[in-house]
Amino acid sequence: MLTATNICKIYKTSRGEVTALAPCSLEFGESGLVLICGESGSGKTTLLNILSGADSATSGGVKSSYGKNYCSYVFQGGRLSDSLTVKENFALIDKLFPGRCADCASLTEEFGVKELLARKPSELSFGEVQRAAILRAAMANRPVLFADEPTANLDEENCRAVAKLLKDISRQRLVLVSTHEREYFEDIADRIIVLKRGKIVSDTANNERSEDRISAPPAIFSGGATSKLNTAAPRFGAKTAFWLAGKTLRRTALAVALTMVFLVVCLFSLITCSNIFLADDISGTVAALRNDGSPVYELKRDYVSYTEIYEKSYDAPWGRDYGESLDHYFNNGDYSPISDEQFEELGEKYGAVPFYEWSGSLFVSGADIPEIPIRRIYISDTCFFPVVYGSADLGEGIAISLTAAQKYCRSYGAESAEDMIGKQAGNYIVKCIYDSESAAYSGGKLDEELSEDFEGRIIVPEDIFWSEFADCGQKFFKFYDSRFYSGIYQVYANTYPSVLDDDYFAPITEGGPEEGEVFVSENYALENGGAEALLGTQVTFNVITPGGGYVPFSFTITGLFYSLQTDFDLIFSEEDADKMFTVGGDWRMDDNSGICLPEYSAGDIEELKAAGYSENSYLSGYIVEAQSWFDTIVGILAIVCAVSGVCALAALVFYAIYAFARCGREVGILRSFGLSPANCAAMFVCQLAVAVAAAFIAGLLIGLAAIPAWNAVSFAVAGAMPVYLAPLGIVAVIVATLAVFALGVLFIYLGAAKKSAAKFLADG
Repeated sequence: MLTATNICKIYKTSRGEVTALAPCSLEFGESGLVLICGESGSGKTTLLNILSGADSATSGGVKSSYGKNYCSYVFQGGRLSDSLTVKENFALIDKLFPGRCADCASLTEEFGVKELLARKPSELSFGEVQRAAILRAAMANRPVLFADEPTANLDEENCRAVAKLLKDISRQRLVLVSTHEREYFEDIADRIIVLKRGKIVSDTANNERSEDRISAPPAIFSGGATSKLNTAAPRFGAKTAFWLAGKTLRRTALAVALTMVFLVVCLFSLITCSNIFLADDISGTVAALRNDGSPVYELKRDYVSYTEIYEKSYDAPWGRDYGESLDHYFNNGDYSPISDEQFEELGEKYGAVPFYEWSGSLFVSGADIPEIPIRRIYISDTCFFPVVYGSADLGEGIAISLTAAQKYCRSYGAESAEDMIGKQAGNYIVKCIYDSESAAYSGGKLDEELSEDFEGRIIVPEDIFWSEFADCGQKFFKFYDSRFYSGIYQVYANTYPSVLDDDYFAPITEGGPEEGEVFVSENYALENGGAEALLGTQVTFNVITPGGGYVPFSFTITGLFYSLQTDFDLIFSEEDADKMFTVGGDWRMDDNSGICLPEYSAGDIEELKAAGYSENSYLSGYIVEAQSWFDTIVGILAIVCAVSGVCALAALVFYAIYAFARCGREVGILRSFGLSPANCAAMFVCQLAVAVAAAFIAGLLIGLAAIPAWNAVSFAVAGAMPVYLAPLGIVAVIVATLAVFALGVLFIYLGAAKKSAAKFLADG
């Protein structure tokens, strides 16, 4: 059944070629105990390895009538897997040949290993290991069993016990034993082959024992399906591979851990770098606004050349000058010349809502601290910010921010922000309190002006706005009985030293008027009888109310000032200004206007920018600064990613080498039972798969968790948070992970294929 034709083995060494086995041809029957003996180095193990397929011949070949899967192997020293218990060593064979193995339970007592099942091989004696190894090989139920020095390092009693076991097995199959201790097998062997220096010097049949072999009943493997010889190819499915991978993980833990650490760092830096690198300006701006808590996106119209318009419309020298003046006025970054028709078009296509910047302040009569700064008006029938109290349906009311409601509630006789619902602010009822506070606002990143702007956002129903406020552009509060305007805050910023007698002049740099006092300009004094006649006299002004009436206010003239802006002839104290504004309760609107999108996408913004609109939110400058800051971070992360990636690849090579060095015995066992190098590599591939999957999940989760962390750092440094999760970043991480895994599988396969089963077992 087993034929070897002209087989030989020659090893190449630094000193030349060494013939381990001279050319020889052999034939073996279906059963019997064949003894291959000789001194150490005579070629016994080499002959067994070639006959079993554990090693390949330099020339010649071996054929079996049972095909490729004809043998199992008992290696010198037993070579049980130290990662498995005795029972698990047997279970491995059962997993390789399900339904075809001999019954382990019925054989453990026969082989004397029943009490050893729960122990590891390191806890057994040499004799116990050898008996367990023989049982493991016998369990495979192969037609041929090879045993290499099965009695080495055993005492006489164990040597005879092992010899008897092998003899019993040989009654139903072929057993080839190599040994230099022939005395234990000589009397029971059916055939004896003697080698010397790689050559067969004798091959004789032991005819005296032939009759005993034929007539004696088999001691084991009798009856049932297990008595049928097993020539099936081994099965090494994913379940078995993962089982063995888990059992051997303790031996390869160091290499697995190194691979995971470097891979986690690589994937973390890759996804973070990808998220920043792949973020375009539009998406980064959208992310910054959303991270900051802003539910709206604000835009303004880009530069419009009025010079060209007036040059074409007016054939006059002043046309260009007037156009240049308008260019400077309207295109200074604060004003958005968007027409009503454009508003309507944007509203239909994008759901855009108009807003007006720097809308002044709203004051309500009867308040101790009456000022509520309103820096921005959104025109909408409903409140599109998150509603805290009240109804989003404004009707004829207005919506104010939660911060403003909390700050000024007591000024309106309310105990809390919630109690502001229903209160009258000017001519309008507060119907809604919304929460639009941003991280920049709460984090103190906005300057005082922008904080007041954000705090004072108000939403006015569109029909009310157009019916009552459409003509408010450039409008100031007018006083009856006077041609002067109440531009008192602008007055503070436009005063110059007086040219009048210092006895009558109170310069602004020394403080403004007290409550009940008023300063008048030099021009006012000259037009009303002079400074000496005015100082200390009373003057009364009537302030228009929202309902159309007026309220008189009286002041004592206590100082004079000189101003280049003749529009501003009066300076009141801040307290008096608050009182007059409270009574007035009107709107004052200045330059800026634009649009906002309550619901927007990056695609909408891209279209609008292509149509000539630019971003106009309170975070604009911070976003630009933050994006510039991240340009540097991307470079650093790219270097970290590259270095850690190289280290991860180096760790994979180390893992492939280290794993086979630590678990070579398990690989040799699998190879000896007929598994291909690819199948033997599967347990390490499983370990790598788990390690790479864990590194992928960890790197991805850390990378995702780092997004808010990066944004927090960015917010602290630059005041905006423009990093978001870019889907392509995840794709990049997946591709990188698969590439690393593929390289790892290649390294492992090369490690499994480079050595024979015999070499793995010898090294293991």
